[in-house]
Amino acid sequence: MEDRILPSRLSAAVAQGWCRFEECLGQQVTHKTFGTGTIVEIDPPVNAGQEFRIDFADGASRKQFGVQKLLGDAGFFTAVTVPSAVYDRLVAGEAARAQEQEQERHRQAEITAAAEQEAARQQAEIDAFLTDPFVQTVYKRVGLTLGDILKKWELTQLAHLLRLTQDTDNTDRNEVEEYAKQEWPELVAVYFERRYAGSPNNWDRVKASRYWRQSGRDHPHRRDLCAGNALQNADPACLTAADTKQLHAALWTTRAAALKDLARYQEAEPCVHTALSYETRANFRRVLYAMLSAIDFTMHRYDAGHKNALLAQTDLRGELEPTLLVIPDDKRRSLIEYLLKIDPALYGWTHKYRN
Repeated sequence: MEDRILPSRLSAAVAQGWCRFEECLGQQVTHKTFGTGTIVEIDPPVNAGQEFRIDFADGASRKQFGVQKLLGDAGFFTAVTVPSAVYDRLVAGEAARAQEQEQERHRQAEITAAAEQEAARQQAEIDAFLTDPFVQTVYKRVGLTLGDILKKWELTQLAHLLRLTQDTDNTDRNEVEEYAKQEWPELVAVYFERRYAGSPNNWDRVKASRYWRQSGRDHPHRRDLCAGNALQNADPACLTAADTKQLHAALWTTRAAALKDLARYQEAEPCVHTALSYETRANFRRVLYAMLSAIDFTMHRYDAGHKNALLAQTDLRGELEPTLLVIPDDKRRSLIEYLLKIDPALYGWTHKYRN
């Protein structure tokens, strides 16, 4: 079989592959210094770090060379002759590896291009989102930035909610309200404001007011903004004679609560009494007495506050705790001492706020 001369500087993969062929034993190599020689041994037989032992015709002592020096570095050997069958397998393997490498480079290029395309698409979506007039209006209304929103929401989720918020004629109110449970009451409040603007229904104003208050509880640093929006929606001037007593009670209740959130206690108190004049349901009357009790305690009318607390027959923590967090230290201690003295069972939870 005709011998063939391998090209110089073959890849390491080809060199290692050739070393695994038994045919390399007895093959001729030409070294620049030592001349022509014959491969007489490979040690170890199968290993990426194989070494060749070569006898040279000029009588020089047997030399040992690593595979890379034999096949990968033309500075040592000018030629390595092998049988045609070996040569063909080596070249075919090199071509296959080159093809695999090219395919991998192509695959990686496609992955990179797809990632860049997706990043560009997302950026374009964000840019369009930020410049949308409705979105800008909502941001200003809720007092948030895109960064605030995206801490909780994926852009696709937010875009979906905003579409629901914007298209009040073709959305399910229950679906929108479900988002309030996912810590996003501000946009639900905006939704009900828009519903009212499109087709006045005072229950939508009550809903908007309540969701603004929920937002203020969730985000204390925006409490005043949210309470102000709640108060704006709970405007008794919108009430009509056609509205039910239950609606009157609901609007006056949420108005009182918004004023209380704004620490406008003297204005909140008559709103509570007005709500009581309309409210006939016992559980809602208890809520109103609890609110009235918290107002009394805040205004240092301790006996009246305790009296209303007894009428409330409910846990005052939800109404009174916010008050304990904002009043001055000396007044808070004075109030807690009174509460623990007059009814330690009812007010025992206030003990942790004493210091």
